[in-house]
Amino acid sequence: MKVGDLVRFTREHVLDPGFAYCSDWKGIIIKRVKPPAELNEVITVYWTCPDHGTFSAEYTYDDEFFEVISESR
Repeated sequence: MKVGDLVRFTREHVLDPGFAYCSDWKGIIIKRVKPPAELNEVITVYWTCPDHGTFSAEYTYDDEFFEVISESR
């Protein structure tokens, strides 16, 4: 994943108990921060959510609950 990629949560994540509310969220990666080697990279995603408006959130890059739906050029 890189800055500009469009993402959504994976089907597996959405099917986990309590996460169905984010099934229709779409996001764009707006920032990647590479910390010192021993720490995980952090990405910032700007989300659009039909029932919740828009917001941004930070995640560690090793989180496996995103899938890229469109890559930036």
